[in-house]
Amino acid sequence: MKVKQGSRFKMTNKGKTYSVLVTYVNYGLYILDFYYDGEFKTSKAVDKQFFKRNESVIDWDNGLGRRKDNAK
Repeated sequence: MKVKQGSRFKMTNKGKTYSVLVTYVNYGLYILDFYYDGEFKTSKAVDKQFFKRNESVIDWDNGLGRRKDNAK
């Protein structure tokens, strides 16, 4: 999956599931905001290898669960 600004995914780390938002993308570096139980926890700068190393614990939302403007 191509990682773009605004992409969202869930990531499990040490038994906790975090919601993650990609807030900035520039030259292969990404700024990720981590949320736990709806509360902001931290931001982290990562490179594209982060996604390959953590592939097994990342669950991409792929837009599911988001309401579209034309949804009834």
